[in-house]
Amino acid sequence: MQTGRRIDWATMLLNLRSKGLSLRRVARASGIPFTTLSGWQNLGREPLYSTGDEFINFYCGALKVGRDHLPRC
Repeated sequence: MQTGRRIDWATMLLNLRSKGLSLRRVARASGIPFTTLSGWQNLGREPLYSTGDEFINFYCGALKVGRDHLPRC
């Protein structure tokens, strides 16, 4: 498990987009509001723990990767 580096939420969203998932589609599929995701991508905001954990689960399932492959910054 990596420590000391923050998860790069914007890169996670870009990775999903590269797989054909628009931000609106990610919002619908994950249950996380579009405006929340947009804030992560465009404004550098970070999620609350529970929302972030929910999104990580979605991301890992959508891209078929483990938590140890999350982009970090």
